[in-house]
Amino acid sequence: MKPGPKILVVDDEKVVRMSFGRVLSESGCHVDTAVDGNAALARVAQEAVDIAFVDLKMPGMDGMEVVRRIRRTRPSTRCVVVTGFGTSEARREAEELGVTAFLSKPITPEELTQLTSETWRMIVDEREMAVAQPRGPVDNVIPLPAAGTSAAATAGTGAAEVPEGRPIAPRAPRFAAIKGVSLLVAAPLLGLAYVVFVPVIGLGMVGWVAVKKLLTWRIGRRNR
Repeated sequence: MKPGPKILVVDDEKVVRMSFGRVLSESGCHVDTAVDGNAALARVAQEAVDIAFVDLKMPGMDGMEVVRRIRRTRPSTRCVVVTGFGTSEARREAEELGVTAFLSKPITPEELTQLTSETWRMIVDEREMAVAQPRGPVDNVIPLPAAGTSAAATAGTGAAEVPEGRPIAPRAPRFAAIKGVSLLVAAPLLGLAYVVFVPVIGLGMVGWVAVKKLLTWRIGRRNR
């Protein structure tokens, strides 16, 4: 069974405090009461409550001031103003304070339990949403540059992030690509030149040897 809301009933009339306490306790709520504003603020200072039913007209501190101070110290507490002397000005002031409802006496048990149930459901939904809401991505974290790389060189490169533990392949120099293309184009030309000029060079060498032999033979005949 889910725990019920913690209720604080603030009213200077004992019969009202007892009536609210009996109806709400039978609905599964944990009810506490306060006879005036000072007692209510002391109770809220000790422990937060989920819903506070505050009478508007009380001796000393009036209900509006009680609501104002509760909202200041316990912003999550839902306040409901209860009065038998409701006016449009009082209702407007209560709305400006952010009250959940403005009830006029007399109040039936059905109205009280229905309002409490609806208010408690809103509180539970807000708490569940706050717990279930995922944290957004952290966008202001700048990754550290790799070892040996300056931050200035890293910033603005647009390079893809390298997963942790994977080695970073070094970038090939730009001239290496140009060199590879040049060799690819020059290789066929070098082969053709080898095929054409090697026989010519060989024939030239043979001719040179023959001429040298012929000259040697003629010189020898002259000397005889």
